[in-house]
Amino acid sequence: MNNYKKKIFVSLLSGLFMMAPVHAADGSNATPDNMSKGAAAIEKEVNALRSEATDLERDIGLLEKDLLFPPLTRVEVFLSIAPELNFSLKNIALSLDDDEKSFHVYTAQDITALQMGGVQQFWEGNVALGQHEIIVDFMGVDVSGQRLRGSVSKKFEKTRDGLSFEIQVSADSDATVPKLTVKTWKNR
Repeated sequence: MNNYKKKIFVSLLSGLFMMAPVHAADGSNATPDNMSKGAAAIEKEVNALRSEATDLERDIGLLEKDLLFPPLTRVEVFLSIAPELNFSLKNIALSLDDDEKSFHVYTAQDITALQMGGVQQFWEGNVALGQHEIIVDFMGVDVSGQRLRGSVSKKFEKTRDGLSFEIQVSADSDATVPKLTVKTWKNR
């Protein structure tokens, strides 16, 4: 993939350099109107090339993701927080089969974004087919300043399809006590 990106970049760059001498040769007898039309044409071509390069980069990124995390082994974990939660999440750790895979410390801005409906891609990785267990440990502070810790786990079977989970942090019957659930999303 890296070699492919280099080839695309070199060909785009050489195309731009090839255009430059043509316009420079016309510059000896060019009028200001012709020069501005030529500059506008070059700018239009450059913008078109940028757009194509952006599309190619997106496609290459998707191909890389499919190569690194094929659906056969891919597992994704996302995090969401309920807007009405009166609890300040400080950190979350995710373990898969007793092996820590991800740990994140949250800032006030992170929590605000999540409470406004944002969803964080918490972890993505390859998991062998068969039985597994996700364990999510969290730590935070309630409105009175008391530290709270908790944990939730979910056993699952990894099949040949991609698999996604959502860790939902929501309010229990008392809005100050957080409740964690792990929800399975449809296989993709």
